[in-house]
Amino acid sequence: MWKLDSERQAHAKRTKEHITFYAWTMDGTPHVVHVVQSGFIWPYFIISPALLSMLGLLEASEQGDLWLYDEMDFADWVVVDIGHIAEVQEGQWLFLKDHSL
Repeated sequence: MWKLDSERQAHAKRTKEHITFYAWTMDGTPHVVHVVQSGFIWPYFIISPALLSMLGLLEASEQGDLWLYDEMDFADWVVVDIGHIAEVQEGQWLFLKDHSL
């Protein structure tokens, strides 16, 4: 019984500690929405090549054309690189796009 309660608590915590990414990769196509629940240490998320590949933005990042919407400091799009660390909050969304859009 204790093991089951422990697992439930771990799962409940994990459902709250997720990040939703919205990514735009090409003009005229809808955005991609991807939810990440693992592979990072809450509340710090590192933008990795694996994530960017999954979102279709790896090439943009390799060319220095990856933009992240910074709602906290600038309320504008900013250039970020692979390895950029974002401190996130529960329920936060992150927006990424290719600069050419």
